[in-house]
Amino acid sequence: QYLVILSEYLYELYGLNFGFTEYEMVENVLDSVDKLNPNIPIFLKLHPRENKNKYNILLRKYSHLNIICEDCNVYELIFYSKVVFGINSSVFMECNLFNKPTFSIQIGSKKEMFIKLIENDKIISSKKDLENILISF
Repeated sequence: QYLVILSEYLYELYGLNFGFTEYEMVENVLDSVDKLNPNIPIFLKLHPRENKNKYNILLRKYSHLNIICEDCNVYELIFYSKVVFGINSSVFMECNLFNKPTFSIQIGSKKEMFIKLIENDKIISSKKDLENILISF
């Protein structure tokens, strides 16, 4: 099994209005995985409107981690995943259907983001909380 990061194009839509970007969200997850469990495979699923090269610097920085960044069937991806991280993805609906542990990563948020597809206790606002979730998986 593997961990899934659902990326979005938050910065392109809102700039820094929320106090963090999707790039920082992905970096927080990769940094925590690197610290706690560098052997877990990570599937970085880009939003269809995102540029494939957007995360090249992070992929090089964490090249020692098992990061997969390819286009695939989102249903299969979620079905076989262990845990899913994102911000406010519509794919959270599929995660709920497959009963997958799903978390909205909002570290550094300075403005509340309305997330309708997951419960408030699944919103992660600190690196410590993110690390505690990763330890449990």
